[in-house]
Amino acid sequence: EAIQMRDKKGRTPLHLACEDGNADVIRYLIEERDADVGAKSNEGDILYHTMKNETSEMWKLVAFVAPYCTVIDKKTITKIFKMADNPLPWIAKEAVLKRLSELKLNGAGSTQQGNYSFDKNPLRGVFCCPLPFSDAYQDCILHLTSQRKNLASVLDEQGRFPLHYAIEASVRNKKRVTPTLVLLVLEEEPRAAAARDPLTGLFPFEAISAACVGAEVPYGDEAVDSGDDTTTNDSDDDDVGLSSGLDIGELADLVFGDFLDDAYWFELMNRLLRYDPAFLRSRGLGFTITEA
Repeated sequence: EAIQMRDKKGRTPLHLACEDGNADVIRYLIEERDADVGAKSNEGDILYHTMKNETSEMWKLVAFVAPYCTVIDKKTITKIFKMADNPLPWIAKEAVLKRLSELKLNGAGSTQQGNYSFDKNPLRGVFCCPLPFSDAYQDCILHLTSQRKNLASVLDEQGRFPLHYAIEASVRNKKRVTPTLVLLVLEEEPRAAAARDPLTGLFPFEAISAACVGAEVPYGDEAVDSGDDTTTNDSDDDDVGLSSGLDIGELADLVFGDFLDDAYWFELMNRLLRYDPAFLRSRGLGFTITEA
């Protein structure tokens, strides 16, 4: 069919329409002619071609096209979040983030499927998105927390704080979701560090500790292997994990290993440890969190 024909560069009429920037034509091709929104040319997906539009309205087209996408390539995501000279307005980035999170959650193995709304808490949603580098996460976190207060304090349907999602994302990919990013979320709601993650049964300090020593962290149906064959203790005992009677120096030696010379990992571990219930009880300390 003509609607799916390609030129020498692998572009379909939809790719060309996205480059041209006529929203009515794009909508017609997708909604009336069933154009393949997942088709990729030799250069990239339809959102990548949308960003080739050189008009001042390009960002509006990105926000318009993003919800239709069934594929958003890493190349496209990098281009969106790396436009230093002429950055996209937040409304366009938010549309892409929302679609990325939806695509992620509809995929196999998602631990949040059916219990997630980007609009309800976009701070949580950012950590479900496969952003290409840590600065992209940082920009999103800083923007969201400056625009909407208390995002880090909101529990989802599973009883998880955004801090739990940030730690999960860091355990899965330490290079992109760095300890600095987790600290940003922790600073917004420090009390979340005293809340056990209902998905893993671990407190935040225990999850990060397990990841740092290469243990598996049991997220969803499959455990995330952080480096070796050591497994975490998922007992319901309050003293579960690595926080049972060691002082901060001994814990640093045990937990950090290769990370010991990384000040940011040390700071994150130190901050989380202050709220770890087993650590507090071992020193005769304690506190309670009351719901507002």
